[in-house]
Amino acid sequence: MRSYSTALFLSVVLVGFFERSPVSLVAEIPDDRVIEATEFLTSARVTLTSAIWAAAHEHPCATPFRAEISKVRPTHAYSVFLLTESGVLRCDVDAGCGEVLGSADAPVKDTDELRRVTRKATVSLLDAVAFAERQTRGKPFHAELQPAGGKARAVIELLSQGRVIEFPLHRIPTLKPTEFVQSP
Repeated sequence: MRSYSTALFLSVVLVGFFERSPVSLVAEIPDDRVIEATEFLTSARVTLTSAIWAAAHEHPCATPFRAEISKVRPTHAYSVFLLTESGVLRCDVDAGCGEVLGSADAPVKDTDELRRVTRKATVSLLDAVAFAERQTRGKPFHAELQPAGGKARAVIELLSQGRVIEFPLHRIPTLKPTEFVQSP
């Protein structure tokens, strides 16, 4: 009887401790977006920045406004969406070698809104992704130009230390030159 009451007492104390303690017995389970990005980025040898650059050079008269892990080829390609005179193109870029795999028209609801957003953007998608990558030391896997209060902003999602970081950017801050002290 005594061993039963001791076991009951210990279990009540332990349950009380774990209810009040920030320590958890269960590891945090990452969401599907983190798992997808981690699996893709560990096998990719090409960055999102390079994929945007490759798509922009394949279609020089188009403006990139969104780039992400391809939904058509999710294991080995990025999709870069470009705004053209006639509509929107989806350009798939191989994440292993950076080669453009192909381009196709992409259905979009409001092309006029996209044109307004890309005109109002003070930073290109390529520059915004490169800047976010340098500032956070994360690996970008999704980037998009979005409307924001009458202006436009770039929103970049990066994987950093096993979690997704959203990096909104209205403009890239310019550095002012500093005065250098000359030594005698």
